[in-house]
Amino acid sequence: MHRGGGRSVATKPFRRRTLMGPFDRFNDRAKRVLALAQDEATRFNHTYIGTEHLLIGLVREGESAAARVLLSLGAELGKLRSAVEFIIGRGQEATTPGEITISPRAKKVIELAIDESRKLGHAHVGPEHLLLGLAREGEGIASGVLQSLGATMQQVRHEVLTALARREQPTGGAIAGPDPRGSLADALGNKRDWYCEDVLSGKLKVRVIHEDDLVLAFEHPYPEYVTHAVVIPKTHVASLMADEAADPALLAAMIRAVQAVARSVGLHEQGFRIEANAGAPGVTPHLHWLVIGPGLPPRRRQTAVAPLAQPRTGSYVTLEASLE
Repeated sequence: MHRGGGRSVATKPFRRRTLMGPFDRFNDRAKRVLALAQDEATRFNHTYIGTEHLLIGLVREGESAAARVLLSLGAELGKLRSAVEFIIGRGQEATTPGEITISPRAKKVIELAIDESRKLGHAHVGPEHLLLGLAREGEGIASGVLQSLGATMQQVRHEVLTALARREQPTGGAIAGPDPRGSLADALGNKRDWYCEDVLSGKLKVRVIHEDDLVLAFEHPYPEYVTHAVVIPKTHVASLMADEAADPALLAAMIRAVQAVARSVGLHEQGFRIEANAGAPGVTPHLHWLVIGPGLPPRRRQTAVAPLAQPRTGSYVTLEASLE
C-alpha cells in the first residue's frame, strides 16, 4: 500500500508504452507520479491521463518537494478530486490501465518537464520538474484548479524553484572553504571556468549560496552601494539568452532566493531590474540586476555585474520583474 490515495497502487513500473518520451531520465518518484495519475484516471473512469490526473498524482506521491509545495498552496487531495469531479465528472463505464492514453496537454507537460530538467542542468526528471511543466503549460485543467485555490502559475514556479534551491544548498548555507565570507574566488574553488576574472578578482567580499543551478553572491566591496551579483552556470545561460526562451518568471523565481540572505545582512529589497547583455560592442556579456535599497539616493543606485559565458553576438534581452 502507498500513502495518499485510499487505494493501493501496484508497485510495477508505469506502462511506458502509453506515453511518448525519454522516460529513462525519470527518477522513481516521477515514475510513481505517472502511475498514480494513471490510477486516478481509472478511479474517475476516464480513458486518458490529463493534467488534472498528473496534479493529483503529484499530491498523492506525498514525499517530494513538489508535493510539499502543492500542500502549502492548499492543494489537498480531497479538494483536487472534488474539483476534477465537478469540472469533468466521472466516465460512464469502468476503464482499465491498458485502455488509458495520454492527453495532448499532458504530453506537453511531460515534454516541458524534460525541458525544465535540462535547462536546470539536472540529470533526472523528478516530480518537481513535472510541476514546473504544469505551471509552464498554464492552460490545462490542472492550472485552472490551482488558480481556483488562489495560486498563480508564477507562484507555483517560484515555490518549486525555491524548494529545489533549499534541497541542494549545502549544510550551513555556504560553500565549504577557508572562509565563507572570503572572496568569491575562494568560495567557488575549482569552478573558476564558469566566471570571468573580473568577478573572480578577489575584491568582492561575499556570502554565497551554491547549488547545481545558481550561485548568488552578495555584499559589494563598497558598503555605500546596496548591490548584489548573480552568477549562472553555462548549462543555463544558453536558454536564458535565447530571445524565444527568455523567461522573466523563471529568473524572478530564482532571484527571489536573494531575499533571505539579503535580510540577514540588513538589506530589504524593494524591486529588481534584470538585464542580460549578450554582445553589445565593447561590452562584456553579462547578466545583472539592480537592487533599490531603502533610503538609498538615486545617484547611488548601482548594478552588480556577472559576465555570461556563452554570449550571442548582437543580441540584447531585457527582463524586468517586480519581487515586492
